[in-house]
Amino acid sequence: MYCEKCGGKILGNSNFCNFCGTRIQLQKKVPGGKFLLILKQHNLRNIKPRLTLVGSALNTKRLPISDVKQALPWVRFWARMIDISTVSIFWSLLVSIFIPRGLGWELFSIFITIISIIVVEALLLSTWGTTPGKSLLQVYVREPQGRKLNFSQAINRCISVWVWGLGFGIPILSIIFPLLSYERIQETGAVKWDIEGVSLVSHNKIGIPRIGVVVSLLAGLIWLKFSLLG
Repeated sequence: MYCEKCGGKILGNSNFCNFCGTRIQLQKKVPGGKFLLILKQHNLRNIKPRLTLVGSALNTKRLPISDVKQALPWVRFWARMIDISTVSIFWSLLVSIFIPRGLGWELFSIFITIISIIVVEALLLSTWGTTPGKSLLQVYVREPQGRKLNFSQAINRCISVWVWGLGFGIPILSIIFPLLSYERIQETGAVKWDIEGVSLVSHNKIGIPRIGVVVSLLAGLIWLKFSLLG
């Protein structure tokens, strides 16, 4: 059972939340009740108080979550594009060097690149708590209690992103699934991989200088990809 106020997991049959002290009211089990509770925990009004925790609870510095709008699907998208572009350029170069071109080469290259992106992102989220793209665009991914995701949570989240958010790169699905995810985040403030992994995504103010850096970086990555791999 989870606390409705802070999202913390209640241990045993306690009548109070172990994290915030809120009194717990036992509720009857209803079909889909856990899903509804998780969705309620992703209410945007509750994101900031859950993530701005003291350093001892986070084992890291205090997260500087601001009062900016928290449902920012396009910010999340461009942060992911930076991460995907960075890893894909590196791995595509390695594949082109060590594996001779031939029948099915492009398909194999795409497959190994996607797997590499998933593993690298999961490692970064579980160790550093962020990725290059997310760090630049001030995107934070945490557990409801404010802790970094462990590797198992991170890898499951990354796989779910590629399946339900990017259609695993399959042409038609890679158009339909992102549109469905965009509609969902606009309605609820969270997408399928947020809810299934019980992870909270929040944003801090970006600022004009940082936007300039991001635009320049994306332009550079695109130029590098076409010049080296084109």
